[in-house]
Amino acid sequence: MSAAPIVPPTRILAVASHVVSGRNSYVGNKVAVFVLQSLGCDTAALNTVQFSNHTGYRHWTGTKATAQEISDLYRGLKDNYINDFDMMLSGYIPGAEGVLAVGNIAKELKEKNKQQPGSFFWVLDPVMGDNGNLYVSEDVVPAYKSLLSYADLIIPNQFEADLATAIQTLHTKHNVPHVIITLGGDHTITLPLLRSINRAYASDSRSGKPKVFGGAPSEVASINHGTYFYHAAQEGLLANDTNIHAGIRTTLSGPSDYDNDGYCGFEIVEAREIDKIGTDGIIKKILDRVGTEKPVYLSLDIDTLDPAFAPATGTPETGGWSTRELRTIIRGLEDLNLIAADIVEVAKPAYDTNAEHTTMAAADVLFEIMSIMVKKGPLSKMVKQSVNEEL
Repeated sequence: MSAAPIVPPTRILAVASHVVSGRNSYVGNKVAVFVLQSLGCDTAALNTVQFSNHTGYRHWTGTKATAQEISDLYRGLKDNYINDFDMMLSGYIPGAEGVLAVGNIAKELKEKNKQQPGSFFWVLDPVMGDNGNLYVSEDVVPAYKSLLSYADLIIPNQFEADLATAIQTLHTKHNVPHVIITLGGDHTITLPLLRSINRAYASDSRSGKPKVFGGAPSEVASINHGTYFYHAAQEGLLANDTNIHAGIRTTLSGPSDYDNDGYCGFEIVEAREIDKIGTDGIIKKILDRVGTEKPVYLSLDIDTLDPAFAPATGTPETGGWSTRELRTIIRGLEDLNLIAADIVEVAKPAYDTNAEHTTMAAADVLFEIMSIMVKKGPLSKMVKQSVNEEL
């Protein structure tokens, strides 16, 4: 008796790069098709390039598909009535004309399924660069910007999210109030996310300091998972009178630990306070501090949970909240003017339990955050706020 498929029957068009050898660098359709087929998905691969190996190697050979070739390949599927896709995943595309050609395919598939809203889903990975380097031509950037409103899910890296003011475009041109929910690794990712959000919701503000965590040999090294809020405060990305750290517990290195949080404008709610004031008391403290009018960014470290509930994290600390308590607290924050959020520090499955408790908890918390955003509706109060309001 065969096992049931992991996901419901799904037909996917994967438009991405392909390399002959994936040694040390499985990328694009070289990895996507295998994974999707392993999940039971009927996956059609439309390769935008055919390279010998990843271009990170010193030498590589191969060819790039033109916009016309991409369109012709899709037309072949269409002419044979085998373009009944439920989803499209697009990755690396060489050249602006190719990007627009892929965009036209997505638009056509959306139009084809318009009688059944939600029956087609486009996942757009705007592959343009990384680590401050653009590795596509500059005209690719505006090409992607023109397609943002058509994609259902956009998954850029930090550099791509900041590039071309993509976040600001979603806010100002397409009037999308809830832009970012980021599932990350290291908590440092919060800093570039705050920078992007700040472009749409400007702040005029004046956690730990870099030297507290062993000093820093360089300016770059001073930004780590313990200092990102310090740098955010220094850059004016935070309002100084509405920040709060909830669920805090650890062995203190000294009274200055509290001073460092205060220096960045944070009030502290210790995890153990829940024993005295309950979840309702925690919720009240957060709402009283943050308010319900100004735009709010929620950054949730999974180690807010006790290791009994989320062991797969970088810095587990006993005495945390239970999954039930955290979900109750988040539900109680539905009056917040929440515009963006992240869930970070979820470590690789090797550190998790066989039942994957950490991953399950992160997914459930994500559901709660998305729910309180959706309950606000597309015309959330924050769109009425002046762009000069503080985060």
